[in-house]
Amino acid sequence: MLKLALTPRWLAGLLLALVFATGFMLLSRWQLGSASAHEVSADPAKEAVVPLASVAAPLQPVLASEADTMVRTSGHYEHGSSVLVGSRVKDGEHGYWVVSRFIPDEQPDRAQGTFSVAVARGFTTEADPARIPAEPDGELTVIGRLVANEGPVSSEGSRDPRILGSAATAELTNTWQAPLYAAPVTADAEVPAGSRCPWTARTTSRMRPGCPPRMRVWCRSAPSSTPAIP
Repeated sequence: MLKLALTPRWLAGLLLALVFATGFMLLSRWQLGSASAHEVSADPAKEAVVPLASVAAPLQPVLASEADTMVRTSGHYEHGSSVLVGSRVKDGEHGYWVVSRFIPDEQPDRAQGTFSVAVARGFTTEADPARIPAEPDGELTVIGRLVANEGPVSSEGSRDPRILGSAATAELTNTWQAPLYAAPVTADAEVPAGSRCPWTARTTSRMRPGCPPRMRVWCRSAPSSTPAIP
């Protein structure tokens, strides 16, 4: 029996079995690592509102460790800048983000130009860009979540430049002809600059690609007609 097990044919079979076993083990480890990499974990530290400039900078990509952080920034909206970003779903309804260009007062280096932030102000099922609500007037403080940047996606079934397929900052830069921070902010509050906005930290609302933010405005007092804010 030992002589039979030591023949080249049996040794080759044993070697092949070992190769298959090793391959399946490595594949299972890769699948486990891939699944863990795509998990969105709640980080209580990211629920504390911090200045936008402390976690993001113009012309710099937003790292995974910085994305999903609650931030605040003060400035004003560029009137007439709002666009619709498609492929959004909220409470089972398909619709659009209303995304506007927000110009922070604090600029890291004005010699490089004035940098803006793409702010998702709300969600709407109305597909007509002519009915996009006007941006709030005056100096405001926006509090919201800095989310990971998206890749450019062509808008399906529309040639209107005010309807976009994604909130990619590269595409919004071309639309507005203005340099942007490399990640959008989903607004949770808009208040007059200098006002105190109470904030209740939450760990249950996490952003995932294609899903709209929870747009609840905790202390909105700026005049606005942003749609679908529950």
